[in-house]
Amino acid sequence: MLSEYSLVKSLKDVPDKGVKKGDVGTIVHCHTEPREGYEVEFLDKDGYTKDVLTYERCELEPLSES
Repeated sequence: MLSEYSLVKSLKDVPDKGVKKGDVGTIVHCHTEPREGYEVEFLDKDGYTKDVLTYERCELEPLSES
């Protein structure tokens, strides 16, 4: 399981939210029920929140040890 505040890379495109495969985000919340999932915040180039999206573990690549 990944942990909050870990940096992760998106392994999928979410074009309607402006997130591309390979974009880096920060886990802001972890879910364990009904299954493992993560809320990931993505920032724009100016440091403002682009969106917070829900991901399953298989859709993320960790960039730091968690």
